[in-house]
Amino acid sequence: MRKSLSAVRRYLVELKERGYIGITPRYDIKPAKGPRPRGQYHPRGQTSNNYTILDQPDLIARARQIVQDWEARRKKQEG
Repeated sequence: MRKSLSAVRRYLVELKERGYIGITPRYDIKPAKGPRPRGQYHPRGQTSNNYTILDQPDLIARARQIVQDWEARRKKQEG
C-alpha cells in the first residue's frame, strides 16, 4: 500500500480509538539465564501486537470496498 511505518501506526491507533479493532501486546518469554529452578521464565519484553477486528458491519463493508478498489486499480495498471 506504500505507506510509511509511522502512518500505519497512526491508522491502527485511529481504528482502535473508533472501536474497530482491539490491540493486545505479545511478549517473548524465554528461559531465564543462570542457575534458576527448572521452569522459571522471565519476559524479555514486548515483541509484537495481536490485532483483532471487532464486529463492525460498516468497517467490514468499507474494507471490502477498499480491497475491490485496490484490485481494480492494480488490474488497470497491469493492462
